[in-house]
Amino acid sequence: MDILAKRLQALRQRMRDLGADAVLIPGTDPYLNEFVPPEHNLRAFFTGFTGSAGDALISHEEARLFVDGRYALQARQQAPHCHIQVAELGAGIVDSWLTHLAQDRWRGSRLLAPIDRLSSRTFDRLADCVSSCLPISSADVDVSGDCVPFCVPVSSADVDVSREMEGGAKRNPKRSQATAIQGAATRWVSSRLTGASVRQRIAAAAPFLHEHDLQALFVAALDSVAWLSNLRGGDFPYQSVAAARAVLLQDELLLELHRRHEELTPPPDGVMVVPQGKLLHTLQKRLRGTSRRVGFDPATTPQIAVTLLRDAGLTPVSVNSPVDPLKARKTPAELTHMRECFTRADGVAHRVRQWLCDQVTQGKHITERDVGDMVWRQFRRSGAVDLSFPPICASGEHAAVVHYTDLDDHAPIRPGQLFLLDIGGIYEGGTSTDLTRTFLVGDDRVRPTARQKQHFTHVLQAAITGMTAQLPQGTPAAELDALVRGVLRRQGLDYAHGTGHGVGIAVHESPPRVSPTGHEPLEVGHVFTIEPGVYIPSWGGIRIENVCALVDDPLRDEYTRVQPLTFAPLDERLIDWSRLTESQQRFLRSPQGRRCWHDGAGGT
Repeated sequence: MDILAKRLQALRQRMRDLGADAVLIPGTDPYLNEFVPPEHNLRAFFTGFTGSAGDALISHEEARLFVDGRYALQARQQAPHCHIQVAELGAGIVDSWLTHLAQDRWRGSRLLAPIDRLSSRTFDRLADCVSSCLPISSADVDVSGDCVPFCVPVSSADVDVSREMEGGAKRNPKRSQATAIQGAATRWVSSRLTGASVRQRIAAAAPFLHEHDLQALFVAALDSVAWLSNLRGGDFPYQSVAAARAVLLQDELLLELHRRHEELTPPPDGVMVVPQGKLLHTLQKRLRGTSRRVGFDPATTPQIAVTLLRDAGLTPVSVNSPVDPLKARKTPAELTHMRECFTRADGVAHRVRQWLCDQVTQGKHITERDVGDMVWRQFRRSGAVDLSFPPICASGEHAAVVHYTDLDDHAPIRPGQLFLLDIGGIYEGGTSTDLTRTFLVGDDRVRPTARQKQHFTHVLQAAITGMTAQLPQGTPAAELDALVRGVLRRQGLDYAHGTGHGVGIAVHESPPRVSPTGHEPLEVGHVFTIEPGVYIPSWGGIRIENVCALVDDPLRDEYTRVQPLTFAPLDERLIDWSRLTESQQRFLRSPQGRRCWHDGAGGT
């Protein structure tokens, strides 16, 4: 019996001890992180799947892993004991397992759900879904103080059998290499880089409290805490945030930091640092004599936090956070700093590509792992304090895995292979970068196959469509997705992921969400990716990704246009100019377009 089978066996015994028929294991941690430290990733521990998105549902009969299209192939490779269920494009992973749980086969079952790893919104949806099958007495399930029929809320500690499985020793895997670049020290960032002081951030968000008759707003999302407080850190891999929670008051920000940050220099004006574990106690005293209405965003707040607010005698009120839309509209100072960071990251991509092609041309034995190591070194050289995600260095057919990060350290990369390089770094202001280039390995004597050139050019046409789009003000992001995706669909091609995502303090920021479900309007100041692709199992994949901003159209009132911000060169050998329209050729030959394929990239 292999180690994953043993872990599932132990988990099922724990379920029997708790009288449960199944347990839901989200792919998040208590901070609802996208990139979960390995020691906190229960889903990976029990299933083997290491992708950044996916939830597991373990019953006594089967282990089922729910992922989206980005991870379909990777999940099948990494989770041999799981049935893989891929969410349809436009539907979410949560929608997928909720639909599964609504089946008659689950009628009368008892489900364990760790409320410290589920958002309040997801937990409520789960409770509604399950209670419709078999309502039972609240006395049977009342753990949080609320009647939640049919769903047993427990802490993730109740299903964490890892200590038992590892002979009592605490798991302590190696710290991510990303945080070893320079240490990513916790620090207050100057308003010179952010464009706004904490007082200005509070003034922008505080009117929301009056509008919704709130005395405070509980802020759980780590990037929102970072934005409000101008605090950056390296407590988590691939993120420029510190372990913190915040409460927004009318004229002050209460900030609870992990005790490791007790020696942090005095906070900026407007911030009161609260010792770990004292946030709610401090808030209770501040709100004495008021209605104690405290807003929280159900999409980003763990259910356990809502329970604790209520237990503290406060009145939690579900609202959409005002911070997200404010954070998405970059200030001029933020845009200036982002452009500087993107230029450095462009240089990293360009140098890594040149190095790889030179080494392979010289007959050196270079593997994907070697390329990944070079990415680390080049980002360090560029001044990055961290990476913004695990580097994707995929050669040949590996590029068919959308988020391929299990880098091969044996097979040599060969001339003529397509290579997909998707990399990003984090710089001193906490800005994340994100860029993908697909290129042909080897020097100028290496020529692409007709299929390589054809697919690359189709993806390039889709990318140009996004990078040159002109949109009426208030256009939903889904319409930009449709414009870009439509270019490939007319060729009988498509990609099982969104066209783009917001970029800022987090490498994946929302809003905007450039996808079929991106219903929010695109706004001037939004920064987002355009990243169409083609993925063909057993052949490979091609993706071109650029970060762009939405700006006012100087030629037409009430219109906006997309403006590229990243310019690492494309591989001209893969461009079939005869397939491009006149306008697409004109873009590539314009000063801006030529930077994308000919002039090279800056950075040191």
